Amino acid sequence: MTDQSAPKPLFTVCCLFYGDYPRLVERLLASLATTLPPHCYELRIGTNDVCGEGLSMLNHMIKQWWPTRPRLKIDGDEPYHKYPMMRRLFYALPITTPYVMWFDDDSFIKPSGHHATNAWHERVAKAMEHYEMIGAPYSKRLEGNQLGYIQDQPWYTGKTHRRNASIDFVTGGWWTIHTSALLRHDWPPVELEHNGGDVLLGVLCKEQGYRMGRFTQDLGINCNDSGECSTAPRRGFSQKPLGANYSPNVPVTPPLRRNWLDMLDGKQ
Repeated sequence: MTDQSAPKPLFTVCCLFYGDYPRLVERLLASLATTLPPHCYELRIGTNDVCGEGLSMLNHMIKQWWPTRPRLKIDGDEPYHKYPMMRRLFYALPITTPYVMWFDDDSFIKPSGHHATNAWHERVAKAMEHYEMIGAPYSKRLEGNQLGYIQDQPWYTGKTHRRNASIDFVTGGWWTIHTSALLRHDWPPVELEHNGGDVLLGVLCKEQGYRMGRFTQDLGINCNDSGECSTAPRRGFSQKPLGANYSPNVPVTPPLRRNWLDMLDGKQ
């Protein structure tokens, strides 16, 4: 029997881990377990080429902090790109929470975020009353023919019209967004592989009139071992952002991928 009095989760928290980096696994998952009350979130974990000590640490942390709670864990396959995994995490099971919170594995909640009288997750939820998306804001100019790609998207409304336009966006290492916005636009697009997704999501928000706000309180976003923001070295694959080489006469098709079975841990 379901406890009807239990508070419903506010967040679907999605974490993406890459490679053999046990310290990053421990730092991120420990920050979630010690800061977020169990009732406020559902956890989804994606692993791209996680191996060795990193995999051992991941299994240990799950066993320690989430031994019985339902959670979704999906193992990726080559070439271990970010956005296909993001898409699987979003759509393998329906998301029923109001908000989706994303963590790259080099982001985490700092110990200062654990305040019994000023709960971090409540501050996030409060910010989401005023914005459709929050995180660390940056700006970047479009590259190549990204404008042509943008103009051919179903969410384009004509607000972005210069080829070298400067785009305001929320960096991809950590963000929170209204679930309804993701689902309404089927984000991320199936053809998006690894680079440029945060900028394109910023364009989508501009085109649709979605408000983006700054929220970096007690967060380490894209950090090296020092915990300083924006210091993490780039790891793994890199490519030109989606749309840079766009030609309207050449259809953009999703990459060919193996059909791996999603693994649901903790649920039958």
